[in-house]
Amino acid sequence: MVIEFRTSAADLHRACLRVTQSDSMAGDENSALFTATSQKLGILVKGVSETLAAGVQIAGTASVPLTILAGVVHVLPYFGEKTVEIGFSRGKMRIDTTVFHNRGILLPVRAAVCPGVPRSETERCSRPDILPSAPGQIRVLL
Repeated sequence: MVIEFRTSAADLHRACLRVTQSDSMAGDENSALFTATSQKLGILVKGVSETLAAGVQIAGTASVPLTILAGVVHVLPYFGEKTVEIGFSRGKMRIDTTVFHNRGILLPVRAAVCPGVPRSETERCSRPDILPSAPGQIRVLL
C-alpha cells in the first residue's frame, strides 16, 4: 500500500459520521480527503474536518469518493473497538481484510488542508509502488 496507518475502528467510525452528517454537507464536492501524518489522521469532507490519533506507517493523502466513505461508515461497526490497519493505493482502500475498489480513490493528493496537520508533511510523497491485494481479502465493489 502507498499509505498505511492503524487506528481504532470505533474512533474512525465516529469521526466519519461527524464529517458526513454535518449541516454543511451541501456543495459540489463529492470526495473526502484522508491525510495521515506522523501520529495523526485528518479527514476533510466539504470543509468539515476531524483529526484523530493514528499509528502511521506510511504517510500521505488520499481522496476517496463519498460513496466509498458511506460504505466505510457501514462496515466499521463490525470491527468493534479493535485497532484496524487501513491502507490506500490507486483505486483501493483497505480496512484490515476488507478492500473497497473504486477508480475514484486517488493519491497522492498534495494540497490537503486539515487542521492540525502540517502542510509540509502532506506534500511528502510515498512509495509509488502499488501492491496487489493479499490472498483472503474481501473485495467490495461499489
